[in-house]
Amino acid sequence: MAKYRAFKESYGVLVDRLSCTVRASSHFNPDLRGDFVGIWDTGAQISAVSSTVAERLNLSPVDSWEVYGVNGKTLLPVVLVDLRLPNNHRLDGVYAVVADIGGGDILLGMNAITQGDFLITNKNRQTELTFVVPPLEERPDLYKTATEINHCNS
Repeated sequence: MAKYRAFKESYGVLVDRLSCTVRASSHFNPDLRGDFVGIWDTGAQISAVSSTVAERLNLSPVDSWEVYGVNGKTLLPVVLVDLRLPNNHRLDGVYAVVADIGGGDILLGMNAITQGDFLITNKNRQTELTFVVPPLEERPDLYKTATEINHCNS
């Protein structure tokens, strides 16, 4: 049976940006590391690091990719970075573009999110983010839960 590693961020208010602390290190020199503000972004196919993170960790480009955004396409440098999430899940050798990230240092794109199960709830206008790795054997089914509650209340 799989051993799960999960974490929960409770924001206490309704938020429009999901963030958490992410430890990042150079893939080629793990002694260069630090804690940064990570922003979860389901609209990003790949992760990104800010130029500040790239400089602090001495990350050298290994490639360049065309990235498409709201302002069109841009050619951006790609670096390799190791990430550690709050549940101690390691994402080693993550390809990340170097880009400006509003409100954070690291953008956690779908290449990070698809490593596990990602759930956002907003009960009582308080946002809570839960992430677990590996994905659960039994998938949380909000549709089924809501349907059962509605059936019991009718």
